[in-house]
Amino acid sequence: PPIPSPPPSPPPPPPLPPSPQSPPSPPPTTLPHVMDFDSKTPTSTALFNECWSNDPSRNFQWTGTTGGTPSRTTGPANAHSPDIYYYTEASSPRVSGDTAVLTMGCIVDTSSSPTPRLQFYYHMYGSSMGSLNVDIYTSSTGAWQLAEWTRAGQQHASSSSPWSVATVVLPHDIGIMLRFRGVRGSDWASDMAIDSVRVS
Repeated sequence: PPIPSPPPSPPPPPPLPPSPQSPPSPPPTTLPHVMDFDSKTPTSTALFNECWSNDPSRNFQWTGTTGGTPSRTTGPANAHSPDIYYYTEASSPRVSGDTAVLTMGCIVDTSSSPTPRLQFYYHMYGSSMGSLNVDIYTSSTGAWQLAEWTRAGQQHASSSSPWSVATVVLPHDIGIMLRFRGVRGSDWASDMAIDSVRVS
């Protein structure tokens, strides 16, 4: 009698669904990290694009500009660095308490730095100036520490007043991120500005 054919092979199992991927980790950056917001070279432009961003969930954003801000009697007359600084435009439709956050999202390892610190220049001229805050993220806590440095109210007598320098001592940690949080004051004369940021 004829030999029976073997039974057909079972169909292959359906492919497994792709495993969920965790969000990408922030890229690392080496010390010192220097950002003056000027776009003079491809290197500085690439560093800003990789490491700095506005938080889109906030009410408004930090804006890069040269010279004075559009509003009179608030903001600096010029940048501290060669030509570009970042500021918060407080005119309408902004209202009191609106917040803008500019984050340095690249992580820095300060664990082996003898004296880790953040240094930057700021300008806060305006009769209804709000508050400028520096928040620090540490990987050891997995959380943002709010207002590790803060200034509130008018700090400069005029738009041509020299920029002030701020120094913030940073913790020793294998993963630190920073953000500048500007809170709009009671009225439009609240254009605060930052420039020449250095993490070392």
